[in-house]
Amino acid sequence: MRKIQILMILFIVSINYSYSKDFKEYLKEANEYKLESRYSKAIRFYTKAIKNDKNNQLDVKKVYFEIADCFLKQGKYRMAIRVMRSSIYNYGATVEDIASSEILEEGFKKTALREIEPNYNKYRKKYIARLDNIDEYLEKESIVLR
Repeated sequence: MRKIQILMILFIVSINYSYSKDFKEYLKEANEYKLESRYSKAIRFYTKAIKNDKNNQLDVKKVYFEIADCFLKQGKYRMAIRVMRSSIYNYGATVEDIASSEILEEGFKKTALREIEPNYNKYRKKYIARLDNIDEYLEKESIVLR
């Protein structure tokens, strides 16, 4: 009886492991859908990538920019702006991140920054308030407090 229980547990674990995808797999699929101009499906897979790996902040910020770009290509400007706001207060995207993004169109970056600017500090404070280790963040970002 004990052997059967152990075998069942191993079987269930192996099924879950074989069907689980990682961040890069979801990202690859999303990029393929985006290239095919299947933006809704791309957004769905970009979202799965984010849910699958929330600790990879640099890549996750870029994924948010990909999602915003998909919404923009669908003509959903307001949703694209909302995603940009989320990238700031959920993953710490900065003005510099947005301005230097190779994913977003230049015109959109300028107008998005203009719209976000009035509340930018509020979004950044929200992000910083959620950090577990502020010292690690300051060191990583090369920020010196005076």
